Amino acid sequence: MYVSVSITLIDRARFLSQQARNPFPHYEHTEIGFNYRMSNVLAGIGRGQLQVLDDRVRRKREISDFYENAFKDLPGIEFMPQADYGIPNRWLTVMLITPELFGADRESVRLAWRQKTLSPVPCGNPCISSRCSGPPIPAVSLAVR
Repeated sequence: MYVSVSITLIDRARFLSQQARNPFPHYEHTEIGFNYRMSNVLAGIGRGQLQVLDDRVRRKREISDFYENAFKDLPGIEFMPQADYGIPNRWLTVMLITPELFGADRESVRLAWRQKTLSPVPCGNPCISSRCSGPPIPAVSLAVR
């Protein structure tokens, strides 16, 4: 709950407390925000889920592997590589689409999958390439792929 005589300050605090996520269909941040909204009940549930964390991560890796294997022979589709220095939990499976090679762009694929009850979310620009950390770094925009 926010209390202030200024609706502007309340809106600003709410924006920052919700990870400073901009209102786009993809995750994009122009500022660094926070997500400290956890009640005691949610903390208790989270603590209980630590007992099954290994199973949940294993399942996320299985899902990611399924998609990578299903699309591995299609031109214009690639997945984010795994870094040498760690093991990802695969919470998010990221597919890069090169429309010229694949024959469809990211948005048409996203909308087609939504009709099949899948819930893809376009990737936004990482904070390092957006205004969060200063001037944008020139790079191929992942947001449109």
